[in-house]
Formats: sequence, structure tokens, C-alpha cells
Amino acid sequence: MIEKLYIRADGNAAIATGHIMRCLCIASEVNSLSPVPVSFIVSDRESGEMLKSRVDSFPQEVRISSIVETGVPYTEPSKELHFLRGLFTDEPNGFLLCDTYYVDNSYFSALSDRVRIGFIDDLHAFDPEVDVLIDYSPGEHIPWDSPGSALLGAGYAPVRREFRDAVFTVRNRVSRILVSCGGAQNEWTDRILRELSDIPGVTPMPFTDRVSEEFTASDILVSAAGSTLYEATALGIPTVSVVTADNQISGAMAFDRLHVIPFAGDLRQGDASFKKLHELVSGLSAEGSFAERSGRSDIMRSLVDGQGARRIAQAILG
Repeated sequence: MIEKLYIRADGNAAIATGHIMRCLCIASEVNSLSPVPVSFIVSDRESGEMLKSRVDSFPQEVRISSIVETGVPYTEPSKELHFLRGLFTDEPNGFLLCDTYYVDNSYFSALSDRVRIGFIDDLHAFDPEVDVLIDYSPGEHIPWDSPGSALLGAGYAPVRREFRDAVFTVRNRVSRILVSCGGAQNEWTDRILRELSDIPGVTPMPFTDRVSEEFTASDILVSAAGSTLYEATALGIPTVSVVTADNQISGAMAFDRLHVIPFAGDLRQGDASFKKLHELVSGLSAEGSFAERSGRSDIMRSLVDGQGARRIAQAILG
């Protein structure tokens, strides 16, 4: 059994809150299973303040014993290694869960004599030399050689409990189509609303802490292909994905290949993606679409059961 869990993650205006949110899901499950203290490590005050705000609004209990700022730019984590080695010196049986795109095996190697290491990887940029690899993307996975153990597949998707517990009903007619592209409204949401303006019921995702309630009150979701896809899948709301950032591409394509969530395309590439989006949403919302939406909903719920964060917590605790 570990004696302390450290979670290394950042969130800011540039990278948004996805890393922090999925790590809070895992931290909450660790809290529910064990008295092991959980400490977050962030790069700077902006990430620290964002983390605090998300803890305050998180829809399930999560207890953080401390938040440590390294004072190093989030894009240069190699500069924090000396600080972290000192931090971990007096922590026997510690575990570091790392969730950032800017680390590599030299980072892990510099800390592996002080703590066991877990790594959440959804970019597949290198073969991580860690104790526990977490890759919850759906479908086939790269056969890694280096990790001590690997938690692979959508069954490990760390979604909030509200999406595991909420009940979604596929209705005969589509009356509400929710658009969620990160934040209550942004340039992508605005463009989608304009492009889909001739389809009844299209509405932007409001700023709310009750996300699952907004989803269950809707019939179709249009979403950027981040962690929201996994929450939508756990709930079973028929969804169309779009890409607005590079790190969303692999997830969007994986769900599309499995015929779970159709992928409209990368909105940054212009009109063709918006045309495809219009076609997909029109088809899912048309008269007579109930059978297709119902079938998709059943497949989605069979892929993600909402227990992923607990499975990760159990693996970390040992």
C-alpha cells in the first residue's frame, strides 16, 4: 500500500482543465478507498488557482491535502526535477501520477528512485518507462514494452460519478441539441450555432456545475473530442464529435472507427468539416431516427461503464 499520492497536472487558459478534471476523478476515488493523503503538484499560481476553483465546484467529494507549486513553466517540467527529488526525499512508498504532455523518459528516470510512477498517456508519443501506464482510449492499443503494468481501454476512462449514476432516455423526437466545445461559449461554439441554425433545437452548453443534467435534458450532443466524449459515452447520449485541438484527433478517430461516435472533422480546416457536421446532426435528428439513436446509446453505455476512475485508484493503491 502506498503512503502518499502525488498528482502532477496543470490547467490554464492555454491547455484548459481536462488534465485537472480527470485527475480529480481519480483523487476522489482514492479518497473513497483509502486514507492515503493526496497532494497535487502544479507548475504555477494560475494552475493552482484553477485547481482550487475546480475542487470547490467538483460534483463529488474530493480531499486534497496540499497543492505544491514548482514555479517552473508548465512546458518545461525538466526544470522542476531537482525540486521534486527534494520533495520526495522523506516520503517512503510514495506514488506520482503524472498527467502532462511535456514529460519524457528522462523525467521519469530522474524520479524513479524516489517514487513509483504512473502516467496518463493519450498521445502515444513514446514508450513510457513507468510503473503504471494508463491509456483509456477505445479500440486497439500499441503494444508497449516499458511499463510495469498497463491499464488499457475505455473501461479505465476516469469520468465523474454523476455520469455513471445519471439516467439518459432516448426520446422519440429530438427537441434539444447541445453544443459543447469547452467553456460556456467560445468561437467554435458560435460558429457551430451559425452553421446549424436551420436545425431546430440547437443550443449552447451553459456555464453550469450540473453538466450531466444538461446532457440528460438533451437528445443529441455536439462536442469537441476531449474527455467529454467519455462522459457522453457513459451516459449514452448520441454524440457527434469535432476537433478543435491536436490532442483531440486520436480520440475522435478511435470512437469513429468503432462506430460509436461519428467524427465530423477538424473545424480548423474550414467549411468541409462544418458541412459534414451539418449532415451528421441532420441525420441523427431527422424523423425516424429513433432506432439509430437508441442503438448508438446502447453501444456507448456498453463501452464506458463509469467505473474507470475507481479501477485506476485501485491499481495505484495496490
